[in-house]
Amino acid sequence: MFKNYLKIALRSFAKQRLTSSINIIGLSIGIACASLGYLFVQHELSYDKFHEEYDQIYWLSSTINENFNLSGTPGPLAMDLKNEFPEVTEGHRLEVGEILVQSGNEFFKEKTLFVDDNFFEFFNFSLVQGQAEQVLNARDGIVLTERMAKKYFGRTNPIGQILKLQLRGEEYTTTVSGVAANPPQNTSIDFNILLPLEALYRNEPEVLLSSYDGFPLTNFIRLRQPEDLQAFEEKLPTFVRSKMSEEAEFSYAFNMHALHLYHLYDGHSANGLKEPADLSYVKIMGIIALLILIVACFNFMNLANAQGSKRLLEVGVRRVLGAERKQLIGQFLSEAVLLSVLSLGIGIVLLDLALPFVAQVTGFPLEIKWTRGQVLLPLFGISILTGLLAGVYPAVLFSKLRTVQTFKSGFKAGGNNWVTKGSLIFQFALSIGLLSCTFIMYQQQQYIKQKNLGFDQEQIVVIPTQFNHEQRTETERFVKQFKQEIKAFPNVLEATGVSYSFNRGNAGTFIREDDGSNNIVFQYQVDPDYMSTLSVNLIAGRNFSLDQQGDRGKAILVNQAFIDQYEVESFQGYKLPEKFEGLANREIIGVLENYNFLDLKSKIRPMVWEYPIAPNYQYMLAKISPEGVDETINQLKTTWQAAAPSKPFEFFFLDEDIQSQYETEARWQKAISGATILAIVIACLGLFGLIALILIERTKEIGIRKVLGASIPDITWLVSRQFVILLLIASTLAIPVSWWAMQKWLADFAFSIDIQAVVFLIAIGLTLVIALLTSGLQSAKAATRNPVEALRYE
Repeated sequence: MFKNYLKIALRSFAKQRLTSSINIIGLSIGIACASLGYLFVQHELSYDKFHEEYDQIYWLSSTINENFNLSGTPGPLAMDLKNEFPEVTEGHRLEVGEILVQSGNEFFKEKTLFVDDNFFEFFNFSLVQGQAEQVLNARDGIVLTERMAKKYFGRTNPIGQILKLQLRGEEYTTTVSGVAANPPQNTSIDFNILLPLEALYRNEPEVLLSSYDGFPLTNFIRLRQPEDLQAFEEKLPTFVRSKMSEEAEFSYAFNMHALHLYHLYDGHSANGLKEPADLSYVKIMGIIALLILIVACFNFMNLANAQGSKRLLEVGVRRVLGAERKQLIGQFLSEAVLLSVLSLGIGIVLLDLALPFVAQVTGFPLEIKWTRGQVLLPLFGISILTGLLAGVYPAVLFSKLRTVQTFKSGFKAGGNNWVTKGSLIFQFALSIGLLSCTFIMYQQQQYIKQKNLGFDQEQIVVIPTQFNHEQRTETERFVKQFKQEIKAFPNVLEATGVSYSFNRGNAGTFIREDDGSNNIVFQYQVDPDYMSTLSVNLIAGRNFSLDQQGDRGKAILVNQAFIDQYEVESFQGYKLPEKFEGLANREIIGVLENYNFLDLKSKIRPMVWEYPIAPNYQYMLAKISPEGVDETINQLKTTWQAAAPSKPFEFFFLDEDIQSQYETEARWQKAISGATILAIVIACLGLFGLIALILIERTKEIGIRKVLGASIPDITWLVSRQFVILLLIASTLAIPVSWWAMQKWLADFAFSIDIQAVVFLIAIGLTLVIALLTSGLQSAKAATRNPVEALRYE
C-alpha cells in the first residue's frame, strides 16, 4: 500500500510542478527555521551538563547586609565547607586575572584562570597531555589549551617548556605541565591558560587559608546527592555566624547556585565564568522559529486546497472503486509527509548555508554534527510532524466528500472559508509585527549611536597601561612621562590617565544609608587633564590643579547626580560625612555636568572623581586629530615601545568600545530582520496559494465580467480588495502585541525612544504593498485571459 501511495504522490508532484515547488520551498524555509530554533535552544540548555554529576555542582555568592549581592566569596569557604559538612564531597576555587606572557621578544596579555590543583578532577575537562592529579600541583606549573600551546610552541612538544610571565607586576617563570583540550562551547568555565591559585596568592597565603574579610574568589562545592541541598542550606547560616568576627560592621550570607542553571536561569554573573545569556532572547528565538513553521504549514494547506480541487475526479474514482476514507486520508498524508521529508533535505542545506549569519546573531559559531543521531533524528521528527500537521486539514477535507459531490459539475472543495482566511490573517499579523519590531529596534540602535553622552567620545584612543594596583608609584611615573612625550606630537591634542575606561570596569564605595539600605557611589581616579580630554563640562567650582598640593588625596569632584541625591545645598567647603568611609572628609571643589559613564541601560548614578597621591591609572586616554590617524597610532606605538619595551602596546577607540556594549541588541536586531524577511517571503507564498484557490473558483465569474465590460484594474481590485480587509484585521492583532513586546524590550534601557504610531503605519503600508503586488500580478494575469477560455472552463 505504501508503495502505491508513493507512486501516486510522485505522479501528483510531476503533474503539479509549480504548486509542489512552492510547497517544498515554503516547507524548506519553515523546517530550516524550526530546526535552527531547536538546535539553538538545545545548545543553550546543554551548558555545563557534560560534567559528571552536574546536578550536584553548585557555586556560591555572597549577600552583604541582606540587600547587596556579590559574586565573590572568601578564599577558604569551599574547603571549610568540605571539611565541616558531610553533605559536601568536594570543593574547588577559582579566580580570573590577566598576565603578560613573554614569547621571544614579544609580550602578550592573556586572560587566565587561577584554580585549585583538583580542577581536572572536580570538572570534566579533558587533558591531552599530563595527569589530572599532578598538572597543577607545583606552584610554577602552567596548563595551556591546545590552541595556546600551538600559539606559543607551534609543533614542538610543549611539556617541560619554560614560559616567562609577569604576574602582578613581578616576573614569574613557569613550566608547562599539561595541555588541555580546548573547552567545549557549552561551558560556562572558559579558559586558555590555567595557573595554580597558590601562585596568585604566594605573598598572601592567608587569603586562601583563613581570611573571611574579603570576597575575591568563586567557590564551588559538590554535594553528595541533589537531595542534600535543602538540609545543607539550613545549616549554612550557623556556619556563617561561626566565621563572622564580632567586630564586623557588615553581616553576610552565602547563596547556593546550580552550575548547570547558571547560563540561562541563574540571573547572576560569577567571577571567572562567562556572562550568562538572556533567557528571554532564547525564548524569542524559539517562538519566532515556531511561528515561521506554522506559517509554512498554513501555506501548505492553502496550496493543497487549491490543487486538491483539481483532484476531485480522482477522489471520486477511488471512492467508486471501493477506497475507504482512511485510505484517502493515508494518500493525502503520505504526500504531505513525502513533501516534508524532501523539504527537510533542502532545509538542512539552507541551514548549513545560513550558519555564518547565525554566528553573527548568537555571537558564537553553532557547530552542528549532522551525522549524530541526536541531531538528525529530532530534525526528522520535526519534518514528519510538520508534514502531518500541514496535510491533515486537506486530507480530512477531501476524504469526507461524498462520491456524488466529487463528480458534480462546478463543485469546489475548500474556498474562502475561515481556515484559509484565518491563515492569511495570521501571516499578515506576523509580518506587520516583525516589521514593527525591526523598525523600533533599529530606531533605538540609532538613538544609542547618536545620543550625546555628555562628553566627547570621538577620536579618543584608549591605551591600557598594563600596570596593576600594586604598582601605583611606577604607574604614575610612567603615565606622566608618556603623556609628556606624546603631547609633543602635533596630532595628539590632549592626554590623561584614568583608573577605568568606559565599558572597562568601575569602582565604587557602598554607602549605608540611614534607612539601612545600601547605595553605591562610583569612584574614578583621574588627573587634571581628564576634563579637557573628554570635554566634560564643569558647571560649578573648579578642576583639579597641579599647583594646588591640597587637591591630591583631599579634594574631589562630583557630578550633579551626587548633589541631587545627597541634597547638597552648597558645595563650597562641603566635606563628605563619615558614612562615605574612605572618602570621608574629602572636600568638594567642583561639580560636573551629568554624563553617561555607564551604558544607556543604566540611569546616571552619583559619581566622585579623585586625584589621589598614589593613583591606580589602568588606562590612558589620548585625543587625536582626525588627520593622519594611522601615522599618529604608529607614533604612539613607537613611543610606547621605547618607554615600556616589556609591555605590549594595545589600543582601541573609545566610541567603538562604547558601542560594543550593545552588541547583543544589535545581533538580535539582525535576527528579527532575518526572521521578518523569511516571514514575508513565506506569507507571499501563502498569498499565492489563496489567490490560486480563489481564481479557480471564480474563473467563470471573471469571464462574465470581462464580457460585460469590466476592465483589468476592476477585476484585479475585485480579487485583491478582500486582502485589504484581512490585513486591517491582522493589524488590530499585530499592533498591540508588538507595541507591548517593544515596550518590554525598551524598559531595559534607562534612555530610550518613544514608540511612534508612524512605525506601525509604515509596517502596515509595506505589508499592504507586498500583498497587493503579489495578488495584483496574479489577478491581472487572470484578467487578461480571453473570456471565451474562462467561459469554457466549466
